[in-house]
Amino acid sequence: MKLPSFKVNMIIPLIDKLRQEHRLSAEEYKALLLCQDADTLKYLQEQAREVSLEQFGNRVFIRGLIEITNHCRNNCYYCGIRKGNQSVLRYELTREDILECCREGYTPRFPDFRLARW
Repeated sequence: MKLPSFKVNMIIPLIDKLRQEHRLSAEEYKALLLCQDADTLKYLQEQAREVSLEQFGNRVFIRGLIEITNHCRNNCYYCGIRKGNQSVLRYELTREDILECCREGYTPRFPDFRLARW
């Protein structure tokens, strides 16, 4: 993979561009992700925090995660449900199981669920 040839002094304008336009080119994203300059990373963190506060305020949003299955196609060594782990009891929820999880977990303060399939 050819690494982008952005210099450190070109990264802050990329951060500003991302904040204003909400997108970068693939090469610009690579440059941003590969940046290791402490001052630039601090600026990136500050900008991200400002955007987070603008979007969500200083609130915490809680969501329920319903894992539809624990059958996984990946074999990540650190993961307990990795494909190669033969000792895991595997499951796959039915549509009714998923709806029951939502009914059981729903409260006005906990109204949001995300479905995950590995």
